[in-house]
Amino acid sequence: MSAVKSTLKDIFKSKEKLTTESLAPLVNGLAILFPITETLERTIGKEDVSGLDDVFISSIEANSSNLWNAATICLKDCNPDLVEFMCEVKLLGSILLSIHQNLKESLDGKLRCLKCMIKVFSNCVDENKFTLARKAQIYADKYLTSLEKIVHDSDPQKTELESQRLDLLFTNVEMAIKDQDFKMANIYLSRCELEKKANISKPSSIIEFCRKIFNACVLLNDTVKESTQGEAGKVVNNNLEDQVIDFLKKAANFLSLEIKYEPIAIYKTVKFNILMLLVECYLRKGDNESLMKCESCISFLEMIYPDKAEPYILGINLLKKTKPIDLVLFQQIVMKMIMNVDMKNCFDFMLSTINDFSNSDVLNTLHCLDYLITNKLNQEEHSDNFELAVNTRIWITINKEYEVSVSTKAKDLQGFMNSVEKMLTKGLSKEACLGAIVLFWTTGKKELKKHCAEHAIEWLRLASHRLIIPNLDDFEDVCKIQRSLIKGYLELYQYDHAFETYQKMTDKEQKNPLTIYLIFQIFKAREDEGSLRKCIKLLADDDSNLSGTVLAACLAEFKNNVEIIVEGLMALIKHSEREVDSILVAVAIRCNLQLILSESVKTNELNIKKSYFKLLASLLQATYGYVCGYEKRTESQTSSNVEKAIEIYSAVEIEWLSSNLFNTARYCYDSKLFAEGSSLANFSQKFTILLLNRCDNLNHKEDLAVWQMKTMLLELLCDYELYKLDKKGEEDQSVDKITVEKIIGKSILLKEFITKRGYPLEICDSEHASTYENKEYGIGETFVSITKTSNCPKSTYKNILQSILNHEFERESISISFVSKLGRFIIGDFLESDNDLCASIANLIFSRIIAMKEKTYPEQELVWLATSFWNFGVSLIILGDLTNGSPWCDKAFQFAGLANERLEMQFRTLWPQLLKAGGR
Repeated sequence: MSAVKSTLKDIFKSKEKLTTESLAPLVNGLAILFPITETLERTIGKEDVSGLDDVFISSIEANSSNLWNAATICLKDCNPDLVEFMCEVKLLGSILLSIHQNLKESLDGKLRCLKCMIKVFSNCVDENKFTLARKAQIYADKYLTSLEKIVHDSDPQKTELESQRLDLLFTNVEMAIKDQDFKMANIYLSRCELEKKANISKPSSIIEFCRKIFNACVLLNDTVKESTQGEAGKVVNNNLEDQVIDFLKKAANFLSLEIKYEPIAIYKTVKFNILMLLVECYLRKGDNESLMKCESCISFLEMIYPDKAEPYILGINLLKKTKPIDLVLFQQIVMKMIMNVDMKNCFDFMLSTINDFSNSDVLNTLHCLDYLITNKLNQEEHSDNFELAVNTRIWITINKEYEVSVSTKAKDLQGFMNSVEKMLTKGLSKEACLGAIVLFWTTGKKELKKHCAEHAIEWLRLASHRLIIPNLDDFEDVCKIQRSLIKGYLELYQYDHAFETYQKMTDKEQKNPLTIYLIFQIFKAREDEGSLRKCIKLLADDDSNLSGTVLAACLAEFKNNVEIIVEGLMALIKHSEREVDSILVAVAIRCNLQLILSESVKTNELNIKKSYFKLLASLLQATYGYVCGYEKRTESQTSSNVEKAIEIYSAVEIEWLSSNLFNTARYCYDSKLFAEGSSLANFSQKFTILLLNRCDNLNHKEDLAVWQMKTMLLELLCDYELYKLDKKGEEDQSVDKITVEKIIGKSILLKEFITKRGYPLEICDSEHASTYENKEYGIGETFVSITKTSNCPKSTYKNILQSILNHEFERESISISFVSKLGRFIIGDFLESDNDLCASIANLIFSRIIAMKEKTYPEQELVWLATSFWNFGVSLIILGDLTNGSPWCDKAFQFAGLANERLEMQFRTLWPQLLKAGGR
């Protein structure tokens, strides 16, 4: 007996550890204690009470009760991983109570043990711990059988025993349903005989039983909803769903028994949940019979739960199963829901349902919304819901299509907003107002894009209604609405209305570039030149990037007055340094350059014509700078932006400009406006070079190169005519020299182009040959410098230098410095390839220097020539060609003697050694 006492004490110690943070160490201990306890429960009896004092026996009862209660408390909020452990501890406490009952038997004690075992059984089933549940079930069945033998019908404990028997059967039913052992579940249900014994069981127990059936059916329903492949799976699901429906119906019938359930708060909740799940199952089955039963259930739900939204939701779902939908019934359900259900609990769903209804019947939806807003929502109590409903009403009216004109819609909303305004005790929130404004404004903008200005104006007027904008000055973006309104009026040619709207804008917004663009259209239509100039001045004075873009847009559309266009273009040139819309700038420049080009050709007044060309030159310079600047900016950006730049200034655009400039330059040449023609031809050439830099097509590149030659030739012709005019007029010689240098440079480039393409050189001879007629300007020296820095072919280069050399040696005033430089150019490039030419030139240079008898010689140039001759002669002698090498060394002696006696002595000292090395 002492061993029993010691074992029980060890078990009771575990009760204290249930309240500690870590229960894991008890798991292993429980696995050892549990079989010992079960053995004690089976073997210990009343005859073993000897050796156990009453205090210890009483402590068994107290400690086992405490253990059972502690586990019950822990089960309410313990870690899910420890639920099974807690159930096992609770069962352990119940077994210990059974041990106490064995030591000190009593009818009430047995009844208490039965209750504990049934409770543990119920807990295990609820937590789906079926192995442990079956163990508790065995103990419960044992005590029930024992009590049924000793409790008689006349005993006061009979009623309690019957109640416990029903609770045990209820739990058996729940476990059988969860196990999907429906046959056993029905057997247990038949044993309950609730219809006959409802008065024996407590109403709370029956409600709890129905709740258990509901929970079990929820699990089965989740299984049914899972997708199952194949026809066999569908059959299994259908059978399972039939069982779910059957048990839900039985649970609903139990709750309909003539028992006073009403005072019990959970009764309505359980019954409501059961019926809702039953309707869901009927809806999912979808056959006619199920749908009829579903309709009956929903009607019943609406009757006994009129203030709940869910029955109406199911009613709408049921309606959606029918085709076509009964719209009258749909509206009735929606209206019943609006009238009966508390808005606080289901407003979101109600609004969602109304939105769904609007897909089928817009007008009745609007009626429902109007009733909801005017009768069920109070701004003070339901501020957010009220505002959301108002905006929903506006959104549905605008966006849903139904057989009503836009004007009718606008009038309807006007009346609705007037009514809402009267209901308000305070203004709508800023968020609600902004939401409504955006709805009207975006709708109006869409209509403008579709060129439906009349419709757009209807919506834009509503965007500034007093309900949503009580004070125009308080809404910072009202200017956007006003500008959209002006656009609508302009499209309808209603300039007076447009100007009235403009006058309502603030001073700041009237000076906004976007507003100025719109008002520019009004003044353009009215031909108000003074106001147009004011608009251009406002845009020109504005430093924002937007003003440049707007100015470009205005000028692209305006062609009525050249003077105003000139003013605008000059302002646009000023803005071209800013980040403006490049497309608009390109369009404006093209349109107005074309206008000025045509006007300059049309006019017969020479002064006006020249003023046009002067302006044109400034604009072309700005245009060229803008295009080049834009492309430089895009070089540092992504390739996509580079493509954008090419798209803005496309090849077609630039070709058009270059062609028109060339044609106008030809006109200027024919009209003897040579300065203007030269300038235009030069710009035509610059734009052609831009095209050449972009072009990848070789054939097209060749065509562009020919075009470049034409522009260059035209410019050369104009410059040459200017040169002749200047020469005749004996104007300033410095200006004349610049012109000559330009002509020479162009001549060389033309020779280079022509030579590369195999054309006869005579085509350009006349252009440059005449430039040598005026010897006093040192033209030959200028020509040499330009030729040396150009990239022309060597053959062309040699021909040009020879031509210059022939002309220069005819002059008496030629300098030794230039002669030496000229010789260095030719000999440096052609000494090895053309010996005869270089020898001839060397002789000419030496004889010319001797003949000039100057006291000082360009030592550096002559040393270079002497050294070059010496090195060339030495290389020939070393190779064994003394005959050809010796004359070059003689020339080296000659030039060295002129430049530096020491250099000459050095050459002559080396000469014998050189002859010896050469084999003499």
